[in-house]
Amino acid sequence: MDQADWYARGDWRPEPLWQTLEQVATGPGRDAVVADESRRLPFPEFLRHARHLVAGLMANGLVRGDTVVVQSRNSVDAFALLIGCAAYGLVGVPLPAMFSAGQVEAVVVNAGARALVMLDERAGERLAGMGDYLSRLAAVFVTDGLAVGRLRPFSSLTAAVAPPAVPAGPDADALVLYSSGSTGVPKGVVHSGNTLRFAAETLGRFHQVGPSDRVLVALEFGFVGGTILGALVAFLAGAGVQLMRHWKPEEALRLIETERLSYTLLMPTHVYDVMNCPALAQTDCSSLTRGILAGVPR
Repeated sequence: MDQADWYARGDWRPEPLWQTLEQVATGPGRDAVVADESRRLPFPEFLRHARHLVAGLMANGLVRGDTVVVQSRNSVDAFALLIGCAAYGLVGVPLPAMFSAGQVEAVVVNAGARALVMLDERAGERLAGMGDYLSRLAAVFVTDGLAVGRLRPFSSLTAAVAPPAVPAGPDADALVLYSSGSTGVPKGVVHSGNTLRFAAETLGRFHQVGPSDRVLVALEFGFVGGTILGALVAFLAGAGVQLMRHWKPEEALRLIETERLSYTLLMPTHVYDVMNCPALAQTDCSSLTRGILAGVPR
């Protein structure tokens, strides 16, 4: 099948990904909330934040088609940046916090990145290990406490800058997800707005994820499970999102009970941790009705 076939089947659509997200924000997702351990944004506000972040990148010299590597743990800021890039023509490359300085540099080189955003608490250590390569980038943004010299504070991206007026088309490159490298060198998989939308909407329909749901994203930022099969499924379904920055089974159980989380994607190690957590016996998990368990043979 080629691109024309996907359009003919109705799997790909001519409207930009951003248009779909705005329709969700003004319709089924208007009451949804995107939250991490320290921040909660209603979905319409989350999208406004995404627009301002990508406008900040463009104000710092980036143009459509440029690649932005983002290393972070799960956070409202990290996902807003990815969504802004995907929707307005920059190509986001999310990387988990577990990647070393050498792995980050290898991805930056392989992806031809023009900018690097590091929001993990160990960013300073990794940047020190990247040496002179940083000087080849147009811009490097870090958490505000690490901003020194040419390292710019992440908060500066949200300065009063007019967001781009026209979103990118649905077939423009939007996101590159790298494999974990467990069987070799990490490999980048390029997604367009249409491939992201098709994957997330299809899974959301299969698992009946909708506006009444709250989705737990526990997998590390940068992998397909948390990025597309978790957060993006929720965004396009109008569901709420609860992001876990660090995996702790007792915290996951607390969130399931207090936030009434109803859908998630977990690896076998997560499930093992939960099943062996002393808090499980005292936790009401009745809200969690659907999910995916991946990474284990049948």
